[in-house]
Amino acid sequence: MCAWEGCSARLFYLANLRTDKLFKCVSGRPVINTDGFTSYTSTIPATFHGNVDYAQMIKHFQSGAGQSAQVR
Repeated sequence: MCAWEGCSARLFYLANLRTDKLFKCVSGRPVINTDGFTSYTSTIPATFHGNVDYAQMIKHFQSGAGQSAQVR
């Protein structure tokens, strides 16, 4: 299992660096789940040449009263 901590600068080139490093560390067809950062939707399939099971997990937060939370 590989895990990354959040990055303060969410930039496309950092997504590329991370996926390149991950590609070198795994073998076979990996299963990868990420947060909703949009750059991952293109960099992960491209880096793994389509040989990856990839999904994004996007969380929707609500307050206890059922209204959308402004800030978490």
